[in-house]
Amino acid sequence: MPACTIRISNRLAAEPGWVLDYVIVHELAHLLVPGHGPEFRALVDRYPRAERARGFLMARGLEPAG
Repeated sequence: MPACTIRISNRLAAEPGWVLDYVIVHELAHLLVPGHGPEFRALVDRYPRAERARGFLMARGLEPAG
């Protein structure tokens, strides 16, 4: 797996840990699958709180692209 750096924006830093975990899972999934297609979504959805975190981020206007 390639090395990477993930930066957490100031806007996200104050959010709950389980939301930050989702964002990190989302970004790490891009190391294996480009884009946001079905294979990517299936990988990210292995995180138990993925759906909840997506909803949380949508409500706050902070959802990841895709």
